[in-house]
Amino acid sequence: MGISGVMSAALSGLRVTEQGLELVARNIANVDTPGYTRKTLARESIISGDSSSGVRAAAVTRELSATIQRELRGATSAASQADIIARALSQLDYLFGEPGGATALDTLFNEFSQSLQALTSAPESASTRQDVVVAGQTLAQQLNYLSEQVQRLRTEADRGLAESVVQANEALAQIEKFSTQINEHTANGVVPADLLDQRDLQIDRLASLLDIDVVNRHGGQISIFTKSGVSLYDGKAATLSFDERGALSPDTFYSTDPALRTVGTITVNSPLSGNAVDLLQPGVVRSGTIAGQAALRDTILVQAQNQLDEIAAALASAFSSREVAGQAAAVGAQTGFDIDLNDLKAGNSFSITTTVSGTPTTFTFIRVDDPATLPLSNAQTPNPNDTVVGIDFSGGFAAAVAAINTALGVNVTASDAGGGVLRVLDDGA
Repeated sequence: MGISGVMSAALSGLRVTEQGLELVARNIANVDTPGYTRKTLARESIISGDSSSGVRAAAVTRELSATIQRELRGATSAASQADIIARALSQLDYLFGEPGGATALDTLFNEFSQSLQALTSAPESASTRQDVVVAGQTLAQQLNYLSEQVQRLRTEADRGLAESVVQANEALAQIEKFSTQINEHTANGVVPADLLDQRDLQIDRLASLLDIDVVNRHGGQISIFTKSGVSLYDGKAATLSFDERGALSPDTFYSTDPALRTVGTITVNSPLSGNAVDLLQPGVVRSGTIAGQAALRDTILVQAQNQLDEIAAALASAFSSREVAGQAAAVGAQTGFDIDLNDLKAGNSFSITTTVSGTPTTFTFIRVDDPATLPLSNAQTPNPNDTVVGIDFSGGFAAAVAAINTALGVNVTASDAGGGVLRVLDDGA
């Protein structure tokens, strides 16, 4: 090798070293840049004949562990879900109050109970009666307030789902854009490390919203699926849509049956197959912000509302129920009872026990004014041996009597004895 060859080899080494120093400087400058990964410069010899005549820079590569990246995305998804739920439960704890606190639900309930106990000792006292009224009103107002706040949190979770859909669509659109650019560069033999960083940043953003799997394809291309297998990106980005329904109430619920669903759901529309998938049906999204918001709206806060409803129903039943004994009645050989149902309120019940061929059966009939709540569960009463039947009174007394008659079977006859009185007679045998 002559002096010119030596100088050329030395200069090539200096040029590669300069490029390496520039890359190190970029690494240092971007140490806090979101999504940026450390880059290294590969070197390769310049071969001339049978010997090396210098060195040149090859591809810029990323220092990245695919395994760690995959685990980090899974952890990010789980953390996002936990954070959403924790913040909502913290608000719920604050609303219910610390046990024993001045405005806590248990405190108001105890104060109401104590006012009732005082009334039993001095029923003639006007001030004691007033104390019962005030304590009862305070407890009722708190129950109503808590119910309103639970529905507010459900509505916030619902609106959060709408916002998450916007963010997911933005991330998927960016993933598609960067993938197109990566494909163009890769076709020219260049691996675009910085574009890979930008695309990974959008994938990380998507991973915080829902649990995903990323499958690497040839030429730097990828496919993205939910953990349950729903395609989100495969050369083309899927589109998520959300049919928001507005403010939620205790009577609005999610259902996999569109005809029964009264809240919004997220639909994934694939550009390749044209299929639409309900993303909120059980088991499709298992973690991420979307999973947390759906769990709050459709499960956790619904359970909180149910607990408030149970307390309110128990109080309403306790103060509207009174025992009314049936009066003996007979028509020819048939014998039975007349039951005055004039004061029967929604949620109140009455029981009838029949014996057929020596086998006793107890029916507990519960008045219902909303047919949408039917049928009722046997768990509505503490008695495990009774048959609970919800009777819709919204259609009038005659229709309710007909429903009672059907439930009792052929051996017993229920009829309208007039004046809001139910007559129940055996078969005369």
